[in-house]
Amino acid sequence: MITQLQEGIKERGLKIILWIVIIAMVLAYLPALFQKSSGGKGTFVATINGIPIDAALYHQRTQHETERLEMVRARFGSNADTILKSLGIADPQETALNNLMYDALIDQVAQKAHVHLAPSYAVTKLNNPSFVVRELADIIPLSVLNNQTGRIDERALRNYLARYNQTLNDFEVALEQKIRRSLVTSILETTINVTQEEVFQLFLREYQPRSYDILTLTVDDYLKKIKQKEVSSHDLSQFLIQENKRSNRYWTPEERSGRIFVFDPQSWGIDPTKAEVESFYNQHKALFVDKPVTLKIRRVLIKVPDKADQQEIKALEQQAQELAEKIRATPSQFSEIAQKTSAVEELPPFSKGTHHAEFEKAAFRLAQDNDIAGPITTDQGFEIIQRVGREPISYKSLDAVENTIKERLRRQNFQSSFSQQVSRIITGDKIEEKIEALAAAKKAKESMVTISSKKDSSLLAKKLFSLNQGRWGFFIESDKGYIVQLAAIKKSYEPKFSDIKNEVLQDYYDIQSKKLLAKDIAEAQKIIDENEQKLSPELFLDLQKRFGASKSSTTFIVPHEKEQEENKTDLPVPLGQLTMIMRESEARAFLDKDGGAIIRVNALQPVNTTIFVEKKEALAAQLWESREESTRKGFVASLYRNATIDIVKIPLDK
Repeated sequence: MITQLQEGIKERGLKIILWIVIIAMVLAYLPALFQKSSGGKGTFVATINGIPIDAALYHQRTQHETERLEMVRARFGSNADTILKSLGIADPQETALNNLMYDALIDQVAQKAHVHLAPSYAVTKLNNPSFVVRELADIIPLSVLNNQTGRIDERALRNYLARYNQTLNDFEVALEQKIRRSLVTSILETTINVTQEEVFQLFLREYQPRSYDILTLTVDDYLKKIKQKEVSSHDLSQFLIQENKRSNRYWTPEERSGRIFVFDPQSWGIDPTKAEVESFYNQHKALFVDKPVTLKIRRVLIKVPDKADQQEIKALEQQAQELAEKIRATPSQFSEIAQKTSAVEELPPFSKGTHHAEFEKAAFRLAQDNDIAGPITTDQGFEIIQRVGREPISYKSLDAVENTIKERLRRQNFQSSFSQQVSRIITGDKIEEKIEALAAAKKAKESMVTISSKKDSSLLAKKLFSLNQGRWGFFIESDKGYIVQLAAIKKSYEPKFSDIKNEVLQDYYDIQSKKLLAKDIAEAQKIIDENEQKLSPELFLDLQKRFGASKSSTTFIVPHEKEQEENKTDLPVPLGQLTMIMRESEARAFLDKDGGAIIRVNALQPVNTTIFVEKKEALAAQLWESREESTRKGFVASLYRNATIDIVKIPLDK
């Protein structure tokens, strides 16, 4: 099929696009290239409906995911872990296995549905530059692009492929699987529909100003009520029994003592060679960006007045459309044509993330100088733009980053060597003798540690509590290697009631106060439900008196704007709870970690149609993306539910 694709693409530029697609496959779907028999009785980590996922494939994908995480950490520094956590990305092994299972499930769907790829279809897609830019730009590896021409550096490409022993046939299989998966997921997208009414409702939720009345009920207030009642010894004793039965809440936790050896990469004795440093630099240039791609753009703005009505806006949009058609006819006369309608502005060079999202998206899709885009709807009006120039990405020199690369490779070499060597030792004989010899040779630090199962969630604690007494295990954390032996176990026990009576009493008060608060919130919500999700001002005040709540009111709030503010401490309840209700007098009651609240919409301001016209396209896209994600997740979840999945775990500890 590769040959047919190459024959179908005659122009040199489009041949380069084909290379881009192939490289994208290497990066984004690399493990697919290795889904072939390893010969003999190869090990596997899972089976999906009886089809195995090879262990070598799993380890390669894990390495790939690890490199991706390292790129994020290099880019975002101390904020990287927070960003990764918010995206649900943390463990490269888990991510690798999940991605492999996803690929296998979609491949099986495509096979059962008899999805076949016609070479002409792929050629059509590859002949559409906007498709390539839109779908593949984010996964094109910068390290294989020529800095000046923007074309594939074939030497870098060959080096990369040699690293994975790839053949043209492997590429053919990978490319076909990639497009088949894309076709399967594209079918799902045809089921997605976003109506204008849904867009308008989202606009109301995010942009219609509204004020609120709020009744706040705090845990502290309910705690005071509960403490006014005396607690009998019998009730307290029964509470302790129930809590211990449920979770051993008042038992003294088990303690474990261990012998620890800590190994450092610097003392391990595996330093990278000059060739390894240079190879890493060439293959991972994306980690060493000095200056990102910048564009120089010329633009003309058809400004929309703040108080323009819908008819005026449509007229201005039509004017912008006609102007854009004239400019496209003779792009070289952009300024001469545009300045007859409005002032022409030439923007200073800028990179991604510095301008209005729609403006920036259109600008970076322009393939060549003098190309035109627009009209683009922005917060100022309708804009028509022309690319004037493009400065390619530049990288830090090898000399500037050599020490950083050496340290990184030293850590990688250490992690691999440490894991392999220690794994062999603890699965063999004379373990203690060999570990002590290794520790002496590598200048490891030895110590004893005691850890409580209830108070420590570190990797060291997890490892100690996974071992049997006298057994050995190992792990790597913060670039150091740890070998652990479980030396002693002190079992958990139940202390005397007299020793913990005060602690039990405080817990009793805390739990009973939260139960009473939850009861009142449930009662308030029942009243709201009986009144068609609304509360009149009189009924709202009645609830304030009934529960002894404190009342407050807000000024008019635009939820979308409020979300952009860094300081939200002026609101007595989370903004997300307020934006759940939209109609006048609509109300709801809820609990959170600090207490509870009863909220109602006090008043609404009229809808601003100008803002709606400006925002509707972005809101429709937001809805579509959300629905596309939920549809895809629902589809994949159904595949998982109906699949037979067997995950094999191979223990390394002894």
